[in-house]
Amino acid sequence: MLIPQESLRIIASKRGLSNKEIEVLSLAMDGKPIAEIADMLTITPEAVRKRLANIYETFNITGSGTGKLPKLQQIILSESAKYQPAKESQVSKSKVWELKLNANLGDIDNQKLQTILKTLQELGEGSIILKKIESGSVVLVLESSPELFQRIMNLYQSGQLTALEGIAILDVGVLRVNLTNWLQDNFIEAIQAGWQTFEDIFGRDMIPNPRFMPVIRAKHISLGSHSTFFLVISVVKPENQIIIGVRLYPEIDRTYLPMNLTLSLLDEDQTIISSTQIETTDTSSITSELICNLGDRFSVKAELDNVNFMQYFDV
Repeated sequence: MLIPQESLRIIASKRGLSNKEIEVLSLAMDGKPIAEIADMLTITPEAVRKRLANIYETFNITGSGTGKLPKLQQIILSESAKYQPAKESQVSKSKVWELKLNANLGDIDNQKLQTILKTLQELGEGSIILKKIESGSVVLVLESSPELFQRIMNLYQSGQLTALEGIAILDVGVLRVNLTNWLQDNFIEAIQAGWQTFEDIFGRDMIPNPRFMPVIRAKHISLGSHSTFFLVISVVKPENQIIIGVRLYPEIDRTYLPMNLTLSLLDEDQTIISSTQIETTDTSSITSELICNLGDRFSVKAELDNVNFMQYFDV
């Protein structure tokens, strides 16, 4: 049963389930048997049964035997409808990601490539679109639903997906924005990913820091069907430092950002570096700053009402 992980996590969190219980719930919703769940999470079958028992109790499901899981699935399916994005927001539901293979371009002909894409697509529901192929170790830049990406990512991280058509998988991950390219006036990939100049979006230049002239790009982002914002990234390299400025602005026809909107910066391990939440009704932007070195990785997270947007960056 395919229920978006984001919806499942919201439902489970509102019921007070722990992260460990949510892991078990997610796999149980996919129809995984107890023994397989235990293997995937590296815990004992008894630990799985204990967490499932608490899940059933939390959802007020009584009885015994195999009849409890269908009841749980029906409850969650019914509740998940409340957290589905509006249909007109289909574009915001897709995720662009990359899969790195231990091969050269000459090792993969069109037939093998199509077989690889078909194999990936059969791992979940939905379609996969090939956006680009990069040379070196072959990197496939792909677009799919977030759920299908997460399914493939989980299989890779758990060691269940290690090769495709006899070619070893080196890495699976989200597509990252290379900010060093911006400093070198290379915006080809940025434009393809939806980044625009500040002036193109707002009709005016952003007032820079008087000490230096940064490279500035902005991108339209969505947090749910009714909340849209602009994420603005500025990059500058005075001397040996690289300074990253991050800002969130409201949609053009709005003056202020909504209460409880949160902007966070996270390091490569997804540990929060800084986080700012709006606590007044008259805030027109959120600003944060990060000092980096070449080779650093970080991500930006915007969150509102349990819906979040993530963007990953390389420096």
